[in-house]
Amino acid sequence: MKLIAVPHQFYGGEGESLIHFNEDTLALTELDPIHRELLGDFAEARTVDEVLAAREGDEEIAEVIDELVELEVVAAQMPAPPVAVFKLRPNVRAFRIVLTEKCSLRCAECFVVKHADKLRVMAPETLEKVIWATIPYGAKRRVTYHFFGGEPLLRFDYIKRAVEIAEEAVANGDIVRPLYTMTTNLTLLTDEIISFFKEHDVKVGVSVDGPEEINDQLRIYANGRGTFKTVHANYMRLVEAGIDAHVLITPNPDFLDELPYIFNSVLDAFPMKTVTVNTPLHFDTVQWTVPGAEYAKLLVQLTGMAREYGVSVDSAASPPLAALAGNMKREGPCALVCDTVMASVGPDGSMSYCSQKWHPFLTTPFGGGETTLQTPIHREDECLTCSARNICGGPCPAYQRIASATLDRNKCAFMRSLLKEVTENLAIFESL
Repeated sequence: MKLIAVPHQFYGGEGESLIHFNEDTLALTELDPIHRELLGDFAEARTVDEVLAAREGDEEIAEVIDELVELEVVAAQMPAPPVAVFKLRPNVRAFRIVLTEKCSLRCAECFVVKHADKLRVMAPETLEKVIWATIPYGAKRRVTYHFFGGEPLLRFDYIKRAVEIAEEAVANGDIVRPLYTMTTNLTLLTDEIISFFKEHDVKVGVSVDGPEEINDQLRIYANGRGTFKTVHANYMRLVEAGIDAHVLITPNPDFLDELPYIFNSVLDAFPMKTVTVNTPLHFDTVQWTVPGAEYAKLLVQLTGMAREYGVSVDSAASPPLAALAGNMKREGPCALVCDTVMASVGPDGSMSYCSQKWHPFLTTPFGGGETTLQTPIHREDECLTCSARNICGGPCPAYQRIASATLDRNKCAFMRSLLKEVTENLAIFESL
């Protein structure tokens, strides 16, 4: 039987070690020098006897070859090659419901500022239709309702009605009790809202983009006044009420070099268990607007910083890291693991299988709980041999359809660089 080295990369580990990355199984293995040397003997398919003969029958070499087989770094056949075009069949487990595109703020980089004359609000009857249509998705497994905007607290009445419908379905046995979450700028908080959050265990994500001197350049009221003091005071009201709250940071490209300082300042000021670092995207095309290699390095650095606070980080690195941790290939670019995704529901009530974008190109009418959307994803030739292909999940179908392009180069650079950064900083991730 002939053996051949599986597709792999070597990365520098901590110190002088070298880490073998199995591109198919996603396993990271530190190899000894003799293992690395012998692996080169199997660059082409060869029998064990052929390799031993070339090395004058050294019995110790035979034991090392057995270890290579056990480590699955050589195999009897190459893994099946990836296909150039595949169908994304997302399994929706969460709904980001855009209650309104209007907002109480005028943040510098937000689409609200750029499209103020075209902002939509979901009609009450549309809201009810949407919630009832999503009930079948949670008949057997818990789904998440994520209230979004604009600023969703401008339509707190809608949030109350949506939860009322869902709880009615729970009482009737039609749905497993959902998880309620939201993203808010938290400038409109009231005692009534706090009581509601506590009663229904709503998990609250609060947008903050840095310490006061940076946040108040970016997240401002219409009159130009900064929001930090108001948001921080309201956040502490949530904490005192025992509500699960966390901060979402969206890095501004102009302050990217200061992201570690921003991150540290936010963790100092806001108690939380998890912090989210959003990826800056072009609103119209969902193209990444940050340099991928630099961003990968920064996110690994932030993960190490967060450990000092006992805080976990949710970011663009989370899905590929989950794939590496579980040795589980990502089935698509939108999923955390397997094919599970968050869909977004626009103000018109149509469902998009992109959590970031409710563009008409991406939407489909609601059906029953078995509704699926088969979205073609086209891989370039370089995708088929990319070392990061199985932690990436493939090109973004939303970007492909909206931008009429195939690859987001910043995202590609991020995924490839992340592998290098992880292997050089394994101690950060071993206990996560």
